[in-house]
Amino acid sequence: MRRRFLILTVCLTLAGITFTSMRLAVAQTGKLDLTIENVMTPQELKDTGILELTASQRTALNTWLNRYTQTVIKVAGGANSLREPPAPSVPSLPSASSSCKVYLNTGEKESITENAHGKILILLDGSIWQVMDIDTIDSSLWLPVEDVIVIKAERPIGCYTYSIINTEEHGEKVQALYLGQR
Repeated sequence: MRRRFLILTVCLTLAGITFTSMRLAVAQTGKLDLTIENVMTPQELKDTGILELTASQRTALNTWLNRYTQTVIKVAGGANSLREPPAPSVPSLPSASSSCKVYLNTGEKESITENAHGKILILLDGSIWQVMDIDTIDSSLWLPVEDVIVIKAERPIGCYTYSIINTEEHGEKVQALYLGQR
């Protein structure tokens, strides 16, 4: 039982670690080529007993790791066919013909007051933000009361013209669309 729990914990940790590095590779090449040896340290391989697996068991584990990682990437990107809790109501994205809203309080420290599954953030100043789908993997873990700073995005995409930096999560940054004030 303990060994199963340890293997499950390792696999879930691996998925989280590999997601960030692999989502870029998948976007560029369209395929994954992960091996367990590339994502675990030698000590982790030893501690989990993976070094004791046969060659065919390692091949099966690597196949699963690639399939699982692709599923995580699809789910995080919104291409998910699995059932999730209902998302909060999100206003439609501005069309190309409409102008993007302008936020005037950039560079000021704010606090998160509400976090709706990482998709919508509401700050203490009443500003409402829609986080880019690919970044919700990070913002979904942000807690109310954590401090953030909103800045202009270095590489805006459409009306996702701002970056929100969580000052309490080692500068973790997400790209966001300013929806307006509460």
